[in-house]
Amino acid sequence: MTHFLKSTITIAALLLTVISYTPNANAEGLRIRGEIKKLKNNLASIETTSGQKIEVILEPDYKVLLYKDIRFEDIPKNAYLSIPSIPAGKNKRRALGINIFPEAMRGFNEGLGDWDLTSDSKMTNATLAQVVNSSTKDGRELVVSFGAEKQQVIVPQHTQITTFGPVDNYEIKKGHNVVIFAQVAGGKLAGKFVGVHENGELPPI
Repeated sequence: MTHFLKSTITIAALLLTVISYTPNANAEGLRIRGEIKKLKNNLASIETTSGQKIEVILEPDYKVLLYKDIRFEDIPKNAYLSIPSIPAGKNKRRALGINIFPEAMRGFNEGLGDWDLTSDSKMTNATLAQVVNSSTKDGRELVVSFGAEKQQVIVPQHTQITTFGPVDNYEIKKGHNVVIFAQVAGGKLAGKFVGVHENGELPPI
C-alpha cells in the first residue's frame, strides 16, 4: 500500500469519526469556548469567553480540528458550509462566520437549528447555491440551500471564513484558545474533538 493511499484512508477514517460524533445545533452537545488555563492528564481547565471556569476531560483518543482562514473569493463553488448567524431582516441572516466542511462531510446535519455563539444565533449547514452580490453596503450576499429551502445570508466584509479538518500530532497546551465539542458523560464533561485556529484565535464556530 502506498504512503498516499495510507494517508487518504487515515484522513477518511478520521472524518467518519468526526461525522459520527460532532455535536450540532439539534444534539445534546456543548461547545466550550475559551482559553486552556491548565492541562494535566487530559483534564483541561478552561476559562470560557464568558469568564466561567470549567473542567473538561479530553478522551484518550481525542482529535484536533485545525481551522484555517481563506478569502471570501476562494470559497469553492457548491461548497458545503456551516454558517453561524443572527437575524438580518425579513428572510435574511447575517453571518458571524463561515466554515467550509471537508467534502467527506457533505450533508452532515443539513438544515437550520439553534446555536450558542450568541443568544439569538442559529446554525445553518447548507450548500452554497449562489453569490448574489460580492459587494454591497452591508457586505456580500450569498444564497445557500438545504433540502427544498433556500436562505439568503449577508456576509460582512470582515467575516472570518475558514476551512477545517482533523490533524495528527498537534499538541494542545496551556494558553491555547480552543472550542471543545463536549458531551455530558457520567455527570462530567467529556470532549472528543478540540477545535483550534492556526493563528491562535478562537475558531468562528
